[in-house]
Amino acid sequence: MNKSETPTRRFYAGVGEVSNEFALLEEELRDLVVRVVDAPLAHVLMSGINTRGLADHFRRVVGYHHELPDSAIERMDAIYKAIQRISDMRNFVVHASWVKLTEPGEHLGTQSRYAGTRDGADWYAKQSVWTPTDLADLAAFIVQVREAVAAFALDYFPGAPPETPWRREAWKRFSDAWQGIFDDAEALVAGERPS
Repeated sequence: MNKSETPTRRFYAGVGEVSNEFALLEEELRDLVVRVVDAPLAHVLMSGINTRGLADHFRRVVGYHHELPDSAIERMDAIYKAIQRISDMRNFVVHASWVKLTEPGEHLGTQSRYAGTRDGADWYAKQSVWTPTDLADLAAFIVQVREAVAAFALDYFPGAPPETPWRREAWKRFSDAWQGIFDDAEALVAGERPS
């Protein structure tokens, strides 16, 4: 790629904004799934699951809450479909290789993949033209969906999600450090030099 094909900083900033907003959506969705499951270890079960998987869990688990009105299920379906649509666009934006085109603001993204096994695999490429405005619009749409997820949580599953549990090793390190702070504080109160 020569210098004239390098994407603009504004375009790169737009890719970053899409990526960040999507990560925030994923966290909001993970917290909602944990609320719906309503179990302390739900955080553990939901860690490492991508956004599509979280959306699938959200849809599945909400279906077991028979007390929810039909309007809640309709909202859930709309959120689910929006997340599926956003996921496809975000994945393209983040995983494509980009070059600047000659038209102002236009950038060509190419996402290539192998389909099938390595031996005899078929190669395919997906291409699309995006502008910084397109990226800003996608980021704004992601924010709207994230706000819809947060509103759904507040409307049907109010209260904080169950506390995030600590892994044994992390809890031990935290407890040891915390105890050290208190030991030093007791020494200071007694007029001694902390260890």
